[in-house]
Amino acid sequence: MKYLLTIAIGALVALGSGRADEAKVKILVDNDFLIQCAEHCHSGVEYSKLAEKRSQNEQVKAFAAEVVNEGTEAKKMIGKEFKERKIGVVTGTGEGFRKEYDRLAALEGKEFDREYLKRMVEDGKNTNKLFDGQVSGGKDEVLTGHAKEMKKAHAKCLDKAEKLLDSVK
Repeated sequence: MKYLLTIAIGALVALGSGRADEAKVKILVDNDFLIQCAEHCHSGVEYSKLAEKRSQNEQVKAFAAEVVNEGTEAKKMIGKEFKERKIGVVTGTGEGFRKEYDRLAALEGKEFDREYLKRMVEDGKNTNKLFDGQVSGGKDEVLTGHAKEMKKAHAKCLDKAEKLLDSVK
């Protein structure tokens, strides 16, 4: 369950939204935090679906499949939180996500693997900032509790992505 929560916020991956200016992640709390989690989860899953198809490295494919499986479950959980809070959001429509997806889709072989994993590592680090913001400034105890748990579990996923990146350089 902790891993599912990690993918929901990370994803993943996922894990991020793929914006080049993501280094300037502002502190988002509560509902804004949840909305950003949905974006990060969606992008991590979509980048990883692409990796399942484009990668020629079995370890990268296995990592991507893990992100997709866990992220799909996490999206259901995020949906439940949206429903309870009566919030609606459309994910995957941002220009940054679309550009990054298209950029990755144009790559092949080791170059694809490297760039996909770089994206996952960068987005993973940005997700940590998202967790930190919720933990330090969140008013919603449920979301703050999730952020605390997920940050611990997320570290394992980020570590795996970093190790894979090192192995494909």
